Amino acid sequence: MERLLSDGMVAGVEPDISHDERTTELSPGDRLLLYTDGITEARKDSGEMLGEERLLSLWASLAEDSAQRLLDALYRWAKEFSEGHFHDDIAMLVITAEE
Repeated sequence: MERLLSDGMVAGVEPDISHDERTTELSPGDRLLLYTDGITEARKDSGEMLGEERLLSLWASLAEDSAQRLLDALYRWAKEFSEGHFHDDIAMLVITAEE
């Protein structure tokens, strides 16, 4: 598992914003998970946040599932963790590299 870090605003949020460009090479079967901070900042009423480490742990445990099953499981798990409600928007995208 490799983290691809980037700074700045998400593309399309503000006009005339410049963005850093990053590249990585994916091999057939590799997967890329793109997500907004709403998923990692999902929190319990006590204030405990889900966090990136928990998200990555679940991602790793479901690595063989289909992209849709991964997304469904991540969303369901985050919703359970946050006791049924989110405090921010959540968006996730799984990209699978093919030959």
